[in-house]
Amino acid sequence: MKTYPKIFGLLSLLLIAGLVLTACKGGGDNNPTPTSTLAPTPTQTTENGWYWKPGGFIDYALSGMPDFDQKQNGWSLTAAAPTWSYCGPVAMANSMWWFDSEFEPNPVAPPTVNDGYPLVQSYSPVGAALWDDHDTQNVIPFVDDLAMRMDTDGQRTGSAHAGTNIEDMAAAVTQYLIDTGTDDDFYMHLEKSPEFDWIAGEVKRCQDVVLLLGFWQLQTDPTHASNGEWVRVGGHYVTCAGVNTDTHQLGVSDPYRDNAEAGKPGRVPAAHTYPHGVSVHNDAKYVSHDIFDITESTSPGGLWKFDAYADDFDVANFVGQNWAADLLNYQGQYDTSLPVQVEIDYAIAVSPYVPPTPTPSPTPTWNPTPTPTVTPPPVTPETPVPVDTPIVTPTRTPTPCSGGPVITGVHSVHRTKPTGGGFTVEIHFLPTYFPKGTNVYDIHFWSGGVCLGSEYFETPLVPCTTYTFDVETPPGMGVPECITICLTDQNHNPIGSTASWLVGDNVVDLTTHLTDYGTGIWQDAAGGWWIKVHPETEYFGDPQTSTQIYDLHYWAFENCEPIPLGAENFGTPLISDEWHEYMLGPVVAPELVLVQVSDATGAIWGVAWSWPFLEQQ
Repeated sequence: MKTYPKIFGLLSLLLIAGLVLTACKGGGDNNPTPTSTLAPTPTQTTENGWYWKPGGFIDYALSGMPDFDQKQNGWSLTAAAPTWSYCGPVAMANSMWWFDSEFEPNPVAPPTVNDGYPLVQSYSPVGAALWDDHDTQNVIPFVDDLAMRMDTDGQRTGSAHAGTNIEDMAAAVTQYLIDTGTDDDFYMHLEKSPEFDWIAGEVKRCQDVVLLLGFWQLQTDPTHASNGEWVRVGGHYVTCAGVNTDTHQLGVSDPYRDNAEAGKPGRVPAAHTYPHGVSVHNDAKYVSHDIFDITESTSPGGLWKFDAYADDFDVANFVGQNWAADLLNYQGQYDTSLPVQVEIDYAIAVSPYVPPTPTPSPTPTWNPTPTPTVTPPPVTPETPVPVDTPIVTPTRTPTPCSGGPVITGVHSVHRTKPTGGGFTVEIHFLPTYFPKGTNVYDIHFWSGGVCLGSEYFETPLVPCTTYTFDVETPPGMGVPECITICLTDQNHNPIGSTASWLVGDNVVDLTTHLTDYGTGIWQDAAGGWWIKVHPETEYFGDPQTSTQIYDLHYWAFENCEPIPLGAENFGTPLISDEWHEYMLGPVVAPELVLVQVSDATGAIWGVAWSWPFLEQQ
């Protein structure tokens, strides 16, 4: 059974081929030739224990992790008074570019057009001369594409937010891997308040890590002088370029500044003038890898902080930017008179299932006339590492969950695999029901008394993460319309179950945006059961936006057999940010209800799971 974690955003609804990407929009300094004095000699980094992401990839990451600049191309909230907001897509572009260079099977240096690996592709305008995927011209449209996918500044959905929300970034990365056909080579995992040792381990084993740094202040309420309150005023993304576990330091590619070039701790592998124009680092050879001490933190944001990061840093540029949903309750006003503590709030790691073959030499010799290829090397994935390392115990016999309770706050769908038989299961744990994390360690897939497969984890599964598993079916068995998913604890004892429903490729799981967050099933004073749905504006758009929901069909399940509970048909689509409720009729208290959503033609385009309220009303 192939296992890999994915966070599926709703970005799959985008028609990627319909995006019109432009190479240049103006804004910023695009002079590629530095004209100032040589950069100050950077502080030497010769301490034992340093590990830097490898360089030497001639196609094209000569100096290790790239260090693109976010202060270009009008990547700002406002044009009149620039507030640069693209650090999220820029930090992830560094990572994707580096991986594409590492996996390139037949390297040829740009500007020669040669692209043998599809993770980064050329954005040359239609009708114009083709440029290479690692050409300096490709940086801006590549970042623009990532920004659109990540909904940076709300440009895709129209939502009112600044910068990039971590959940949007995570969903966009997974969808990008799918769209580029590299999701069999890489997977993404999201880590809240990561440990320093976890970050170090990921970097050292050839994973790429992007950090969301939070800017926190301890502010005192003047009416309660003895009580301080931590507030988060904004955030910023950086890419890990190196780590030193002996000295507890991280080296980063910072999209906003170049500390090492300015003479502060860090390294500059390829000498170039400083200061320089913002487009100079679009040549990935030129980087500034800035070093910071990492120490334990005291704010609610994370377990570790960057010491002295806010010294001489333009915190004001990032006020109100770059959030995670669970951090919004800490929003506060920036007080310029108070110190800023810079926490590691979140990390997004992109990980390969297996190392690339061949691994380029750190000092390769460029042959200017090789024969380019557009076919990536065959990769046979090993059993991949999900969010946590799975324990492979094929002899363990799972126990069916017959009679066990339905575990609320878990929703799952499965889809027929296009090739190879079997199906793919997507399972997600909602943070509303698991605010402190789950106690689920194992997952078993059952159909008609037959166990189709099992997955075992060393640490509990994490809310806000969609886990995806490929499940094989025995010879002669088709893909079941409904399967039971048994959930077990750390000691492999059943704690309950949930169901998964077979859906089409284009059917969206709407649970998070239609029936979660206080909606669901509830019982009235007369004992009747009702279902309540609420189209969330996060997905459907601002209040009063049409949702394209015309019909709702309700199903309960008994031994995984669907039981119709009724339907509603509307002449006009439901409107977002409004409540809608429907009496399910004289039914026994349903533990689990499936809501099917159809459009004006009656075609099912979405599904959502619903459970009883956490507290019945």
